[in-house]
Amino acid sequence: MSFRPNDKVYAISDPSRIGIVERLGLVHAGQQYYFVFWGGSYGTRTVGEYDLRLQHSCELQVMATTSDGAQHETEPGEIRPHAGIPVRGANQ
Repeated sequence: MSFRPNDKVYAISDPSRIGIVERLGLVHAGQQYYFVFWGGSYGTRTVGEYDLRLQHSCELQVMATTSDGAQHETEPGEIRPHAGIPVRGANQ
């Protein structure tokens, strides 16, 4: 699998470690290496492509209908409860 700069990735060896591909590294023994910024004390490390996977985000966009019938897309994380229906956790 090939990656591009700014791809968000995680390490197969430690799935809790999420980083950003900075740039391509060398090819060694048939494996492409990448410079990945992990943040914190890890900083930037060279990692082989076989230990990387794309990190997919789970943002959901929803079409909302207002009381006057107009439709619009909500922003990720925005909760707009329908009038009269309580939504747990919504800022009201």
